[in-house]
Amino acid sequence: MVLGYPNGVVKEDLPIEGQIIRVADEYDAIVSKRQYKTHIDISDTLKIIADKTIPAYKTGRTNAKNPKYSQINPQIVHSLFEVVEDDINYEISCVEGYIKHIENQIKRLEKLDEYIDGYHSATKSRDKEDFKELIEYTLQPGETLENYKQIIEEYKNAYIVRKEHIEKLISEIQKIRKIKIDDWM
Repeated sequence: MVLGYPNGVVKEDLPIEGQIIRVADEYDAIVSKRQYKTHIDISDTLKIIADKTIPAYKTGRTNAKNPKYSQINPQIVHSLFEVVEDDINYEISCVEGYIKHIENQIKRLEKLDEYIDGYHSATKSRDKEDFKELIEYTLQPGETLENYKQIIEEYKNAYIVRKEHIEKLISEIQKIRKIKIDDWM
């Protein structure tokens, strides 16, 4: 009876490519939300995978083909950690870019208050026209003098949500950096 990869190859005897695919597949299976299970945080997923780098003799697994080897190659897990951290940092940079956009929109819309005050306090018709032009120029499609304050609030709420998301991502990186990978190799 032939078990495992072609020709009965298993665990540490698998070609490196097969080991990489095994780790990537396991990561995807754990971290992905499915109909039958909820989402698991990335750091929790990596902890589960890192625990599989512990050699059998340290865990007490007696059915291992070779007790000095682990279920997963730690070098591949180190690489996975690097890729995941790079991905999280990329996501952080994208969200930071969007936060800058939100900040600019808030500043733009808050400037309307100045222009509206200037319009109302202007005594010359030419000054009133100038402020009216500034107001019209500042408003973007879908924005009006009636809804711009609501839009500012929506931007401020979006800003808070994005900032909290960045904090969560930074926390994930910190958790990931604390996970130990058993380097038996």
